[in-house]
Amino acid sequence: MCFSVKYVEKQVFQKGHGSLLNYIESTNYLKQFYSRTTNRTANHHLSIMEELFHLFHLNESQFDIVQVTGSCGKGSTVTYISHILLQNNISHGVFTGPHLLRYEERFAVNGSLISSHDFCEIVTTIAQILKNYPKENEVGHMHVMTLLAFLYFRKLGIKLVIFENGSGGLSDPSNILNPVIAVFTEITFDHTHLLGNSIEEITRNKAAIIKNRTKYVAAGMRNKKARTLLKSLAAAKNASFRFIDEHYKSTYKKQLFHYRGFTEWILPMSFPAEYQQQNFTNAVCVMELLQKIRYPISQYSPFNTGDVLLPGRMEWTEICGEEILLDGAHNEYELASLKREIEKQNLKNPLFFMAFSSNKDIEKMVKSIALKEAFYIIVPSPFHERRINHKVVESVFHSLQLPYTYHENIERGLQDFLRRNNNQSKVITGSLYLIGFIKQKQKEGFINDTYNTETS
Repeated sequence: MCFSVKYVEKQVFQKGHGSLLNYIESTNYLKQFYSRTTNRTANHHLSIMEELFHLFHLNESQFDIVQVTGSCGKGSTVTYISHILLQNNISHGVFTGPHLLRYEERFAVNGSLISSHDFCEIVTTIAQILKNYPKENEVGHMHVMTLLAFLYFRKLGIKLVIFENGSGGLSDPSNILNPVIAVFTEITFDHTHLLGNSIEEITRNKAAIIKNRTKYVAAGMRNKKARTLLKSLAAAKNASFRFIDEHYKSTYKKQLFHYRGFTEWILPMSFPAEYQQQNFTNAVCVMELLQKIRYPISQYSPFNTGDVLLPGRMEWTEICGEEILLDGAHNEYELASLKREIEKQNLKNPLFFMAFSSNKDIEKMVKSIALKEAFYIIVPSPFHERRINHKVVESVFHSLQLPYTYHENIERGLQDFLRRNNNQSKVITGSLYLIGFIKQKQKEGFINDTYNTETS
């Protein structure tokens, strides 16, 4: 198996420095939290987060927080927001997730990821203090991620924070935050085991991010049920609600983006996929709202979308001399959007390499990406804690009569995917964890002797 990108990454803190955890020790410390089940009974997960902020002397009211929730497009929206802030020279921190390759991808200040030194230093501090915390075994992964983010932002004196929520609102440990702006991207069925089995329940859970300090709500979803529910909650909130297509909207023709809201923006643009117009429109709405709270944003600042990197989102990469599409679509809405893009770009005979995670509606996901003359190569999720029984996945493909093959070993499945060269358009999707796995193999310059033998 060959990958076109090769480089060797320098290992930092390989031997450690005194009591400072080295990089491997730091990441191993964080990984232990993956397997923990967060206790959300009676909002216990929020009590733990509040105690942790108190324990580390963090005061979230010292930050201006833009909190982004939704089912689709959160990461892209956060990326666009950050890019426009950079164009306007406005200092800010970003928390996002999950990461594809390294933990540091989750934490950035002014477009630069946290340094390995700062990362190890903060993880060491967390490990030392939690060692004496009586409820340490009740701390979950998202608790630690949120803690790490705000300790880093405080260290660098950051005021404005763009924070991407995890799976929900009320169900997320970050729901102790009191954002000045609450942002909703598109909402669909996802994480129903936590959020509820209806769009209304899911929206209500996510709407918990709207707090007493929230001045504005950017309601950037088009799902009618979600909009109706959010409008029903608006009367009881102090915030001003702005709904996409009502209070702000955009058009996109001949690579010209035209936005109308409180202000008017006209920008030359090039989106990697049509659905990114919605995410960028929401990002521009956030800029207007930041203007309202006295952040000096100019709609006339130069903007080049070519500078915006959206890893794993309609991303073309070269592997073994072939152009392969990477897209981290991981719910039915995102897979349906990907399907439309595949049809729009007239990609012939698509060959899919896919993985599915637990707590997903596999049947709806597969139906969303079902295409004529497509073939599907399925592997387990690289994230072991989120794997599901292969019989569940296979039964869906059987019932839908879709051609597929299943590989229990991910690398063997990848070999199968790469060695098929019968004029098929190759697409890797279904899971951001799978995209991360592929990028790791790219980074390593991974070559498998078995693959070379089979293809020679």
